[in-house]
Amino acid sequence: MNLQSEKIDLIVPALIKARGAFKAAVKDGKNDAFQRNGVGSGYATLDSVIDAVTESLLANGIYYTQPTDVVDGRTMLYTRFIHSSGQWIGGTYPVHPIKNDPQGEGSALTYARRYALMALAGIAPEDDDGNAATKAATKDARKQADNSLSGKPRSGVWNEYTNQHREDLEYLAVSIGEYMEMGDTQGAYEAVSAKNLDTDLKAALWDLLPSATRTALKKQHDKQQSKVSEAA
Repeated sequence: MNLQSEKIDLIVPALIKARGAFKAAVKDGKNDAFQRNGVGSGYATLDSVIDAVTESLLANGIYYTQPTDVVDGRTMLYTRFIHSSGQWIGGTYPVHPIKNDPQGEGSALTYARRYALMALAGIAPEDDDGNAATKAATKDARKQADNSLSGKPRSGVWNEYTNQHREDLEYLAVSIGEYMEMGDTQGAYEAVSAKNLDTDLKAALWDLLPSATRTALKKQHDKQQSKVSEAA
């Protein structure tokens, strides 16, 4: 798919000028599913990202649009900066819902819109969530946690994984939090199970979650295992 119009000689100078006035995406949201020292971490909401770029874009004759399409069964997000001349520059971002239900798809689309818009605009949140995720993921896991859902990550565990692994883990923690807020423990449990995480990533994820969520997931795990035993 084309990522720009045939000519970009008019939009590029306008974007350069607009870029000089972009703001940082302020972390105006709090996520209790991804905690630091018992406090929900901050993240830049979609509204914050939009606010960071819209005024400057419009002042320079550019607006952004984020239409979607379904390609080979997968939702694709297209982000474009369109100049008043008709020239445009854009990008494509596949939407990855943790669970194929309306809540999961909506959450994934919002997540995709935030990151795609920041990537195309070349901006970032005020501080680095990736570093925070790394620090949180390498803490000692709770000694009494159920081994099927937790464990202690090996020393230097993140050296074996890419930035995408870290981002996916953060997104999974956010999604679990959203399921828990709706009282859907089964949905949260299925979201974890569907990812088929290896031992280290399970341990890292477990350490990102608040105590109440860990307890609820363990109970759900025990319930599922009981059903399997009864069926056998």
